[in-house]
Amino acid sequence: MLRARAVEDTRGPMTFVIDLGTDKISGAALLSADGQEIINTVAPAMRHGITASELRNSIDTHLSSTEAFNDVSGVVVLNDT
Repeated sequence: MLRARAVEDTRGPMTFVIDLGTDKISGAALLSADGQEIINTVAPAMRHGITASELRNSIDTHLSSTEAFNDVSGVVVLNDT
């Protein structure tokens, strides 16, 4: 959220749907500012099976919107049992 705060535009949530069993991202709703930047990281992660933990623990350039992955709070977890 550092970039959002820097440009004073913190509108909108980021929500990810994550499979509890595999930690894979099944979907995302990016209604935040710079969603167009963030989707360019989320879509390939989903396509190539990158886990939510890997995405959350990645190192992103500073000051970018993708830094928000480190503190995403809107997560819906699916239990496949």
